Amino acid sequence: MNKTTVYLMLFLVSLIGATGNILLKKGTSKFGEITPANLLRLDFLLQYIFTPLIIAAMIAFFAGRILIGSPLSALGTSQTTIAIAVGTQTLTLLLDTIILGQRYTQRTYLGVVIGVISLILVTDPQMVQLHVNNG
Repeated sequence: MNKTTVYLMLFLVSLIGATGNILLKKGTSKFGEITPANLLRLDFLLQYIFTPLIIAAMIAFFAGRILIGSPLSALGTSQTTIAIAVGTQTLTLLLDTIILGQRYTQRTYLGVVIGVISLILVTDPQMVQLHVNNG
């Protein structure tokens, strides 16, 4: 698999995860504050689990976990998980700002920039050696 495909798959998995995060946030907002005790109550748990936006979020998370196998087959485990974690967090922040109107402090944005720098360091194209399985 070529590097462009690997990077596109990392982006796609991150975007699906970020979309799932936004769907989950919108789905949970109708419940107000959700305490751990609420999640132990069967009536609440059933209402929560069968909320359409929460179901859509869980499908997105599951799809992302399935698709992670593609970049994972070409990169190291740490490179893949760091790239997806930082990519998902960055895209979630952007979608949260655009779609939900959430505002963050400059410190939060600085944290994301530091995360993106770590992403560049971990997945630097010159440093990435794709694993080829000939079997």
